[in-house]
Amino acid sequence: MSHAGIVQDLIAWIEANLEQPLDIDHVAERAGFSKWYLQRMFKHHTGYPLANYIRRRRLCESACRLATGKEAILSVALAVGFDSQQSFSRSFKREYGESPGMYRRMAGKRQDVIPPCCVRPPEPMQDVEHDVQQARARLHHAFYPGEARVEEH
Repeated sequence: MSHAGIVQDLIAWIEANLEQPLDIDHVAERAGFSKWYLQRMFKHHTGYPLANYIRRRRLCESACRLATGKEAILSVALAVGFDSQQSFSRSFKREYGESPGMYRRMAGKRQDVIPPCCVRPPEPMQDVEHDVQQARARLHHAFYPGEARVEEH
C-alpha cells in the first residue's frame, strides 16, 4: 500500500476511534511505523501535524455534542478522549475562544457556533496520490472555513 493509502486508512481509523486513547505512540504502533516517520508522512500528505489533526477532530466532535445535545461537559470530554474536564476546557477555550459551557449556551443564539464538521462530517481523502492539494484544501476548509488558501509546507 502506498503512503497516501496508509494515511487515508489512518484517517478513517482515527475518525472511528476518536474516543480512544490516541497518543502518537499508540497511533504509530497501530500504523506500523516509527512515530517520527509517521508524523512526517501524515503532514506530507495532509498538511497537518498528526497530533494537531487528532486534537482538532476531538474538539470539533465535542463542539457538535455541546451544540446539539444535553450531555454533561465532563461526559462530552471523556467521550471524545480527554482525561479530565480541566484539560478539555482549556483546549476547547484555546480552540473556540470560549468555555464549553458558554459555547453550549450560545449554540441556540447563533448559527455560526456549530462547526462545519457537525453539519458535514469530513470526507475521507480520496486519490491522495493524484491530488494532494485537493486533499489539503478539504482538510484546511474543514478546520478554517473562512480562509481561501492553504500554505505550502
